Amino acid sequence: MADYTAVIRLEPKNPAAYVNRGRAFAKLGSLERAVREYAEAYVLDRAMLPILKDGILELAQDGQAEAAARLIDNLARRTPENKEIRHLQSLVGQATKKRS
Repeated sequence: MADYTAVIRLEPKNPAAYVNRGRAFAKLGSLERAVREYAEAYVLDRAMLPILKDGILELAQDGQAEAAARLIDNLARRTPENKEIRHLQSLVGQATKKRS
């Protein structure tokens, strides 16, 4: 984990570093933190959408739909023009409603 953090300090605009740190968090069982890392990678490079989408949906399916909704809502505010994020936001919203 420290290695990924060091890379991010040296290269804060390196999306792969955020993805790698996110995967490390996921392996440790911290899905919400992993998805936050994937979201940061996505903001830096829109090509990271598939990784972000998989992480968000995994978080929602893991019984953490509210956390997934918070993360995607925050990301939608940061990228309001992005239709793919809006679509993902609706999928997460549906998962949240199903759990209620």
